[in-house]
Amino acid sequence: MNVVARLLKGRFVRLEPFEKRLKEEVRSAIDCHPDTWAIMPINPMGEGFEGYWSAACGAPANEQIAYAIRRLPDDP
Repeated sequence: MNVVARLLKGRFVRLEPFEKRLKEEVRSAIDCHPDTWAIMPINPMGEGFEGYWSAACGAPANEQIAYAIRRLPDDP
């Protein structure tokens, strides 16, 4: 099976595969109350972000594809 990360658009949201141009925007979106990440195996806040980003972007597409989720009215 050939799995490819591609833009997905629905009625209310658009999913954008993580790529370099989104890195700082994702970092900013992740910066929230630390308890938000308490149940996750990786805490992507602060110093944990680089490890999170590497794991999210470095996995083969047949194992994991990370997406930024945007409400359509929020499109830049």
